[in-house]
Parts: sequence; C-alpha cells; structure tokens
Amino acid sequence: SVPAPAIALLLVTAVLASAWVGGLGPGLLSTVLVGFMVAFFGLPSASVSTSPAGNLLLPVLFVALGAGVSIACGARKRAEAGRRESEARFRALFGAEMVGIAFCDRETVREANDAFLDLMGYSREALDTGGFRWRETAPDDRYLDERGLPELIATGRCTPFEKEHLRVDGSRVTLHVGAVLIQRQPLRWVCFAVDLTERKKLPQVGQLLATELDVRKIAQGATDAATLLTGARFGAFFAGGVDTRGQHALSALSGAPREVFGRVGLPRSTALFAPTLIGGKVVRLDDVTQDPRYGQTAPHFGMPRGHLPLRSYLAVPVIARTGAVHGALLLGHPETGTFTERDERIVVELARHAAVALDNTGRHSELENALREEQLARTAASERARLEALGAEVGMALTLPEDRRAVLQRCAEAMVRHLDAGLARIWTFDAEEGGLELQASAGVSARLDAGDARQPAGRSEMSLVVTQRRPLVIHPVDGDPRIHDPEWARQEGLVAFAGYPLLVDDRLVGLMAVFARTPFPAAAAERMTAIAATIAHGLERRRREDEGSGLLAREREARAAAEAASASKDEFLTRLGHELRHPLAAIRDVLAVRCDEADRVRVLDIARRQVDQVVGLVDDLRDLADTTQGTIELHKERVSLARVVERGLQRARPPREDGEPVLSVSLPPECIELDADPVRLEQMVASLLEGVARDSEPGSRIEILVEREGEEAVLRVRNPEMTEGRHRDLGLGPTVVRKLVELHGGRLELQEDGPGRGAEVVVRLPALAKVEVEMEREIGRTRVLLVDDNLDAANGLAVLLGLLGHEVQIVNDGPAALAAARTNAPDVALVDIGLPGMDGYAVAQRIRERSGKKVMLVALTGYGSEEDRERALAAGFDYHLVKPVDLDTLEGLVAGLGKPSSLH
Repeated sequence: SVPAPAIALLLVTAVLASAWVGGLGPGLLSTVLVGFMVAFFGLPSASVSTSPAGNLLLPVLFVALGAGVSIACGARKRAEAGRRESEARFRALFGAEMVGIAFCDRETVREANDAFLDLMGYSREALDTGGFRWRETAPDDRYLDERGLPELIATGRCTPFEKEHLRVDGSRVTLHVGAVLIQRQPLRWVCFAVDLTERKKLPQVGQLLATELDVRKIAQGATDAATLLTGARFGAFFAGGVDTRGQHALSALSGAPREVFGRVGLPRSTALFAPTLIGGKVVRLDDVTQDPRYGQTAPHFGMPRGHLPLRSYLAVPVIARTGAVHGALLLGHPETGTFTERDERIVVELARHAAVALDNTGRHSELENALREEQLARTAASERARLEALGAEVGMALTLPEDRRAVLQRCAEAMVRHLDAGLARIWTFDAEEGGLELQASAGVSARLDAGDARQPAGRSEMSLVVTQRRPLVIHPVDGDPRIHDPEWARQEGLVAFAGYPLLVDDRLVGLMAVFARTPFPAAAAERMTAIAATIAHGLERRRREDEGSGLLAREREARAAAEAASASKDEFLTRLGHELRHPLAAIRDVLAVRCDEADRVRVLDIARRQVDQVVGLVDDLRDLADTTQGTIELHKERVSLARVVERGLQRARPPREDGEPVLSVSLPPECIELDADPVRLEQMVASLLEGVARDSEPGSRIEILVEREGEEAVLRVRNPEMTEGRHRDLGLGPTVVRKLVELHGGRLELQEDGPGRGAEVVVRLPALAKVEVEMEREIGRTRVLLVDDNLDAANGLAVLLGLLGHEVQIVNDGPAALAAARTNAPDVALVDIGLPGMDGYAVAQRIRERSGKKVMLVALTGYGSEEDRERALAAGFDYHLVKPVDLDTLEGLVAGLGKPSSLH
C-alpha cells in the first residue's frame, strides 16, 4: 500500500497544480474536494490520531494548505495577467501613431516606432544602420537636451519639455518630449515625443479653413485637425440635414476606413445624436455605453456589429452665423475618459473656424450663382444683340444698289463677323440644271477653288439641305458621316455646321451654309431661319425687279448708244476736217509755188511729208472703222514691251517742219512681256507719239517711261511743257489708240498736272508673269560712241540704240570724240563725216592710230558714191553707211550680227 505521506504529497500537488493553472477559483475548489475526501475516507495506511480531534485536524490542515497555495497562485496569475496587459498596452502604445517612442543609449536611437521616425524625419533603414543620433536637434534648443540628460541619469526621469527638432529634410517640428531611465550601466532610456506642431498652429488651421471654398475639403480638414489635436482614435463630420431616410450624410472621416460606416449604415437622429446635429449642443461622454440615451434605437439598439469600438465620445456642432447647424464633429476613442475639457475647447474652436469657412463658402456659392446667372443673362443678351445686328446688316445689304454677288458677299461677311464663324457661303440654285452656283464666300479661303464655284446639288452635306428643304445643324462635325470633308474641317478648327435652304413659296432659290469654330447657341437657330428667309425674298425681289426693268434698261442702253454714236460721228467729222485741212493746205501751197532747181528738193520733201500724213489719216480711218465695227483681228504672241516701243519709234511719221521734240526713253532693267499683237501695239505706240509730238511746242522734251506696276505693264508718255488744252484734241489717233488698248485688255488714261504743268498719257496693259530672263538685246550689249554735230539726229539715233539695249555716248565734234574714245574705250564708233573743224576722216585716222582694231568704226554720211565709200575705208572706217540709216542694218552691225557684204 501507498504510505500516507506520499498520498498527502500527491493531494497537495493536485491542489497546487489546479491553483497554478487556473488561479484562485480552481485552487480553492480543489482544496475543498481534497478536504472532503480526507475527512470522509481518511488516509489508507495510517491515521495521525485515532481521536475525533485528530481526525478533524487533518482535513483542516489540508484546507488551510490548499487555500494558501490557491491564494498565492491567484496572486501570481493576476500579476502575470497585469504584466501581459501592460505589455499589450505598451505594444499598442509603441505601435500607435499618436505618440513617438524610442529606446536610446547615450548617443544613438536603438529602436523606435513609426510615429517617432515620422516625427524625426528618419527612415527605418537609417535606424537599422545606426545612423540616427538623438542629439541632432535645432541649434537654438540643443541646450534643452544637454540639461535633461543629467536629470534623467540622476532621478531616473526627465521633466517633459518642448523643443524644436530639425528634421532630415530641413523642416522643423515642435515636440513635447519626456524620458524615463531603464538602466544606468550601460545607459538605456526610453523617450516619448508628441507632435505639438498642429496644436501650435490651431489659429493657422482656422485661417486655412477660412480661405477654402470646397465644402468637402473644409469638413475633412476640420475632422483631421480635431482627431489629431485631441488624440481621438477616429473622427467624423456629419452634415446637419437629413435625407428622406432620416440619415445624416457622412462628409469626412479620419482615423478609420470609410467602409466601416458603409457596412452598418449612417447614424440617425436618435436621442444621442439629436442634441448636437439638431439642437446644436456639445456632448462629451466618458463612456457612451453608460449613457441612458445609448442603445434605445432600432435596429441595432447599441453598437452595431463591426462598428468602431466607441467608449469616449465628443460631439461638437458646427453652427452657421444664422444659427443653423452645418453639421457636427464626432470624435471617438475605444477607452473611457479620453476626452478632457481642454479637448472640448480645441474642438469648439475648430468648429467655429469651420463654421466661418462654410459660411464663406455659402456666400461665395451664392455670389457665384448670381454672377453665373448674370453672365448667362449678359451672354444671352449679347447673342440676341449679335443676331439682331446680323439680321439688320443682312437686310440693309439686300437694299443696296449693287449686283447680286456683291450683296450676297456682304451677307456672308456679316455672318462670319457676327457668328464668329470660320466659313460662310451662299449658293443660288439652278432649277433647270439642278445644281448649285457659289455666289459668295467669306472666312477661310483655303478650300475656295474652281471646283467649288459650281457643283451638282447631290454633292457634300449641302445635298441633304437641298433634298430635304429644311435646316440641317451638325455638331460635332468630326466623325459625322454627313460631312463631306471632315479632315478639312478638323484642320480648320471647325466643329459645327448649319445649312439653311433659301425658300420662296416652297421653291428653292438657294442655300446658305455656315461652318463655326464653336457650337451654335440655341437662340441662333430661329434667327438664322429668319435670316435665310430674308435673303431668299431679297433674291426673289431682285429677280423680279431685274425682269421688270430689263426692257427699260435695254431701251435706255440703245438710246445711249445711239446718242454716243451720233456724238462720236460729229466729233469724228470735226476732227477729220481739222486733220485733213492742214496737209491739204500745205500741198496746195507747195503746188502754187514756182521754185528754182535749188528749192525743188525741199519743196518736194514737204509735199511728200504732207502726202504721207494724209495716207496716215486714211489708215487711221480704216483702223477706226475696223475697231468700231469689231472686225479687227488680233494675232497675239509673247512680245517684249521694250521691243514694241522701239518699233513704234521707228514707225512714227516724219517730224514737223518747225523741229521735232526731244525724246527721252527710260526702260526697266527687267524684261516686261505681254501676250499681244505686236503689229497693233507698234501702231498704237506710233500713233500715240505722233499725237503728243504734234501738239507739243517746238524743241520741247517728251519723256517715255516703261515700267511694271504689280501685274500691269505701264507705258507713260509725258510732255512737261504741253500747253493747257492742246492735249485734248489729238486727232484721230487717240480713238484708235484707245480701241487697241481696250482690245488688249488694258486702259488708256489722260492725266494733267495743272495749268502750264504739262500732261501725261498712260497706257496700262496686262503683263505676263515675271520670268528670270534677260532681254534678247542684252546678249549683244555694246558701248557705242556717236559723233554727230546734228543734235536732233544724234538724240534720235541714241534713243533707238538705247532701246536696243546698248550704252550710247554722244559727242558733237572731233576733239570730243578723241577724248571719249581714249577715256571710255567704246566698242563701236558711229562718226559723221561732215563734222565742223576736224572732219570724220581725221577722227577715224586718229582713233585707229591709238586703238588699232579694238574699235569698230562706222562712217555715217549723206554721200553714197563708190568713191565716197572707198575714201572712208581708206581713212580707217570698217563700214560705210548712207543716211538715213536702216535700223535693222545698224542693229545687226552694232550687235555683231550683220553681214559685211550687206552693210557695205
């Protein structure tokens, strides 16, 4: 059998195990059970005493021993539970983001929670590598650390103080710092840090809220600030109004995910929330679950499952200046008694700032709405004014005495200007051919080409307007299959299209189309329909007026033409009599003169010139008849205007007896070419020059200028000394000249500078496009020395040579010719034989002696016998020409193109 002591030890061990594992309760229960067992059954092997007292003592001893063991184990259990709870709280505190905690030695931070690292601006990697030194602080507050460390070592704690810490990024943060000593050797201590930056900046938070105009940002900012500054675990901002379900809208949430409220529903206007959200009262509870108003509302009757753990509760209303409740700041914490009176004051101040900000937002919204309505009204008024102005301008344009295209062009330009359109076009409809003809186009011109002028009605987006006979508005045009060329519209920035048929009694007379860079306003549709009707009726009215006035206009034109023909006939007869009188009188006088042999040559020369003049008048009469009757034919070709002027000068009639005017010809460096009949233009130039020369004073100067003005070739013939009124009667020539100029698409202008200041005749002809070519005569450009004592003859020949493109120098005697030949080294020298003093033979000999064969010498003389020619060649001349010199021969000679056999 088992000895009694062993059994007793086993029973005590059982009680001890129960108390150790289960604590005080299980230990006491084990003790009572063991005591009853001992009392009733006793020990199997022996008894402590056979007396009744001895039998009672044994259970008592077991009970006392078990109770003592149970009490001791219960205390240990409670201590262990307290330690675990303390450790859990510390771990929760260490892991919380509200307080920064760090374990430090004398120089570095060995361990820290995320909140401490965030406050200091360090990363977890820097901490793990030992690069975090707690002495790194703001220079101004470093003495606080130096003063707190000795106190910590001496007393085991450091009095909390405020300091500024210099973060790694250079920013500063205000901290409330305290420390507790863990051990002295080696030195180990724990530091607690709370961020006071936000609390210090509470007024600044209010200012920031006051400047914010976004309601959600105001609510979120106030909620975040209240949660942070009070140490709440979570916070929320609920709107003051309720929806149809009686629920308040959640505007902002801090410290918890928004999904929490999504799962359990929004709070209702219960007895707990109503005092704040409806009554505008502050409610602060240390334990909301102990409040009698808590848990009285269905369906949850308390805290819903999955809701945030809420014990401490603080609700502060956000009250508008009118007394209405904007909403409420609700703060919570899972522990009781968290919120203090100080926290309440902070949140009340934040709520006041939030209320001011929300009031400002409301006033700003009201002002914005008012401004928006005013702007809309102003825009609508402006649109109406623009459309009214467009209608008025279109109506005014349709009344102007202009042709149809000009009137419709004004209408299109008005639409572009008043509608801010990119392109506006107006077409007329040809009912017989079924096509559209473009009459006006304004705006972008990149697409205006010959193909757009006339097109069938079935082409492009206009076909829908034509076939459907109703307005068509497309926006946006990009990607719309009804738009014919969307790529063009995209490139031009056009986004909207509007087409309107021009109808008169359901009869289509045209089409109006507009492409715009912005959508058409709603008010534009009705007004544009009215404008289309106005244009349609304007076109119809013009058509009827044209039909009604057609016969009268034709009658007036016929009468005017008859009157003009009669006046022209009278003027023609007057001029004809005037022109014929002079040469016939001269011929009559010559025939009446009896002259000797010496005067016969001169008299016959006078008669020849006058007969030539009569023949020229007859030619003018023939040309005048041809041009008037329209029977003249032009044989156009590409011709140089300079060449035409040159031939015209040659074609001009012989000079007058009293001396011809001096010609001055100025040609441009470029070659001006025309598409013209060269023979008719030469006739025009000759007739023009003869008329001006005939009505000019003897010895006066006639200036001939050829130039280009834009796309026109201009010929100016000017006599600065022409007497007043004489240019108005230039004989038959101007009539022929004007007709020839008009047949070539040009115009003739007669300009006066004033009494005694001369006059100018201007011929303007269409010029061909500029080409980079030189005039033909530039190939043979030479330097010519002209030696002649007859100034008129020399000047005339110089003008002709200049027209050929050569450089001409004129001298009048032998010595001057020698000097010019020595200084200017001419290529050709044209020398008159009959010079005064040193004759032409002597000049040729001297030039040949000095220059050798470098200069080509040409003799000009009135003597053409073989003896005269041989004498000239013997004197050193290369060629011998008899006056008057044929211009073609001289041109070929000077340019080096003539044949010596023909020149001699």
